[in-house]
Amino acid sequence: MIKISPRKSIFSSLKYRCVLVEDEPLAAEMMMEYISNRSELSLIDVVDNLDDYEEALTRDKRIDIIFLDLKIRGGEVYQLTEHKPDTVFVVVSAYPPKVSKYLPKDIGKYFITKPVSITSFNSCIDRLLNDKELAE
Repeated sequence: MIKISPRKSIFSSLKYRCVLVEDEPLAAEMMMEYISNRSELSLIDVVDNLDDYEEALTRDKRIDIIFLDLKIRGGEVYQLTEHKPDTVFVVVSAYPPKVSKYLPKDIGKYFITKPVSITSFNSCIDRLLNDKELAE
Protein backbone atom coordinates (compact mmCIF):
# COMPACT_ATOMS: atom_id res chain seq x y z
CA MET A 1 0.00 0.00 0.00
CA ILE A 2 1.25 3.46 -0.87
CA LYS A 3 1.76 5.63 2.20
CA ILE A 4 0.76 9.28 2.07
CA SER A 5 3.12 11.87 3.46
CA PRO A 6 1.66 13.47 6.61
CA ARG A 7 2.05 16.85 4.91
CA LYS A 8 -0.32 15.94 2.09
CA SER A 9 -3.91 17.02 2.33
CA ILE A 10 -6.86 14.72 1.73
CA PHE A 11 -7.62 17.06 -1.16
CA SER A 12 -4.35 16.26 -2.91
CA SER A 13 -4.22 14.58 -6.29
CA LEU A 14 -4.01 11.13 -4.66
CA LYS A 15 -7.18 9.14 -5.06
CA TYR A 16 -8.18 6.36 -2.76
CA ARG A 17 -8.70 3.20 -4.79
CA CYS A 18 -12.09 1.65 -4.01
CA VAL A 19 -13.86 -1.63 -4.63
CA LEU A 20 -17.64 -1.92 -4.31
CA VAL A 21 -19.02 -5.28 -3.17
CA GLU A 22 -22.76 -5.21 -3.81
CA ASP A 23 -25.16 -7.70 -5.41
CA GLU A 24 -28.26 -5.48 -5.57
CA PRO A 25 -28.18 -3.67 -8.94
CA LEU A 26 -29.99 -0.51 -7.78
CA ALA A 27 -27.88 -0.21 -4.63
CA ALA A 28 -24.72 -0.76 -6.70
CA GLU A 29 -25.75 1.90 -9.20
CA MET A 30 -26.44 4.42 -6.44
CA MET A 31 -23.15 3.70 -4.65
CA MET A 32 -21.24 3.98 -7.94
CA GLU A 33 -22.74 7.43 -8.46
CA TYR A 34 -21.93 8.52 -4.89
CA ILE A 35 -18.34 7.30 -5.19
CA SER A 36 -17.86 8.98 -8.58
CA ASN A 37 -19.01 12.29 -7.10
CA ARG A 38 -16.15 12.29 -4.58
CA SER A 39 -12.91 13.60 -6.10
CA GLU A 40 -10.85 11.74 -3.47
CA LEU A 41 -12.21 8.34 -4.53
CA SER A 42 -11.54 6.20 -7.58
CA LEU A 43 -13.72 3.15 -8.17
CA ILE A 44 -11.50 0.42 -9.60
CA ASP A 45 -13.84 -2.58 -9.39
CA VAL A 46 -17.44 -3.59 -8.70
CA VAL A 47 -18.18 -7.18 -7.73
CA ASP A 48 -21.46 -8.91 -6.98
CA ASN A 49 -20.43 -12.35 -5.74
CA LEU A 50 -17.93 -14.01 -3.44
CA ASP A 51 -15.75 -15.50 -6.18
CA ASP A 52 -15.27 -12.14 -7.88
CA TYR A 53 -14.53 -10.53 -4.50
CA GLU A 54 -11.74 -13.03 -3.84
CA GLU A 55 -10.38 -12.46 -7.34
CA ALA A 56 -10.40 -8.67 -6.91
CA LEU A 57 -8.43 -8.99 -3.68
CA THR A 58 -5.71 -11.01 -5.35
CA ARG A 59 -5.68 -9.07 -8.64
CA ASP A 60 -5.52 -5.51 -7.34
CA LYS A 61 -2.23 -4.64 -5.65
CA ARG A 62 -3.62 -1.63 -3.81
CA ILE A 63 -7.16 -1.33 -2.53
CA ASP A 64 -7.62 1.50 -0.06
CA ILE A 65 -11.34 1.26 0.64
CA ILE A 66 -13.83 -1.58 0.21
CA PHE A 67 -17.52 -0.70 0.33
CA LEU A 68 -18.85 -3.98 1.64
CA ASP A 69 -22.33 -5.44 1.67
CA LEU A 70 -22.11 -8.11 4.35
CA LYS A 71 -24.15 -10.70 2.50
CA ILE A 72 -23.71 -11.26 -1.22
CA ARG A 73 -24.15 -14.17 -3.58
CA GLY A 74 -21.88 -16.97 -2.53
CA GLY A 75 -21.62 -16.19 1.18
CA GLU A 76 -20.58 -13.64 3.73
CA VAL A 77 -17.58 -11.62 2.59
CA TYR A 78 -16.46 -10.27 5.95
CA GLN A 79 -14.71 -13.58 6.64
CA LEU A 80 -12.13 -12.84 3.93
CA THR A 81 -10.77 -9.53 5.23
CA GLU A 82 -7.44 -10.97 6.33
CA HIS A 83 -6.32 -10.77 2.69
CA LYS A 84 -5.96 -6.96 2.79
CA PRO A 85 -5.11 -5.85 6.32
CA ASP A 86 -4.36 -2.21 5.32
CA THR A 87 -7.67 -1.77 3.54
CA VAL A 88 -10.41 0.27 5.20
CA PHE A 89 -13.85 -1.30 5.11
CA VAL A 90 -17.08 0.64 4.88
CA VAL A 91 -20.00 -1.67 5.65
CA VAL A 92 -23.05 -0.83 3.58
CA SER A 93 -25.85 -3.01 4.85
CA ALA A 94 -29.56 -3.28 5.53
CA TYR A 95 -28.59 -4.81 8.89
CA PRO A 96 -28.78 -2.32 11.77
CA PRO A 97 -25.50 -0.65 12.83
CA LYS A 98 -25.48 -2.63 16.09
CA VAL A 99 -24.32 -5.70 14.12
CA SER A 100 -20.95 -3.97 13.79
CA LYS A 101 -20.10 -5.05 17.34
CA TYR A 102 -20.13 -8.65 16.10
CA LEU A 103 -17.79 -7.94 13.20
CA PRO A 104 -14.01 -8.03 13.35
CA LYS A 105 -12.71 -4.72 14.71
CA ASP A 106 -11.18 -3.66 11.39
CA ILE A 107 -14.55 -3.93 9.63
CA GLY A 108 -17.12 -2.42 11.96
CA LYS A 109 -15.72 1.10 12.33
CA TYR A 110 -17.44 2.63 9.27
CA PHE A 111 -21.06 1.65 8.73
CA ILE A 112 -23.75 3.02 6.40
CA THR A 113 -27.29 1.70 6.69
CA LYS A 114 -29.31 0.97 3.55
CA PRO A 115 -31.01 2.66 1.90
CA VAL A 116 -27.96 4.90 1.61
CA SER A 117 -28.56 8.63 1.42
CA ILE A 118 -26.02 11.00 -0.06
CA THR A 119 -25.83 12.71 3.34
CA SER A 120 -24.97 9.51 5.23
CA PHE A 121 -22.50 8.50 2.52
CA ASN A 122 -20.68 11.85 2.57
CA SER A 123 -20.65 11.97 6.35
CA CYS A 124 -19.05 8.53 6.54
CA ILE A 125 -16.48 9.32 3.84
CA ASP A 126 -15.58 12.64 5.48
CA ARG A 127 -14.99 10.86 8.79
CA LEU A 128 -12.98 8.09 7.13
CA LEU A 129 -10.76 10.51 5.21
CA ASN A 130 -10.23 12.64 8.29
CA ASP A 131 -9.22 9.53 10.27
CA LYS A 132 -6.82 8.44 7.50
CA GLU A 133 -5.24 11.88 7.36
CA LEU A 134 -4.75 11.97 11.13
CA ALA A 135 -3.22 8.47 11.13
CA GLU A 136 -0.64 9.26 8.46
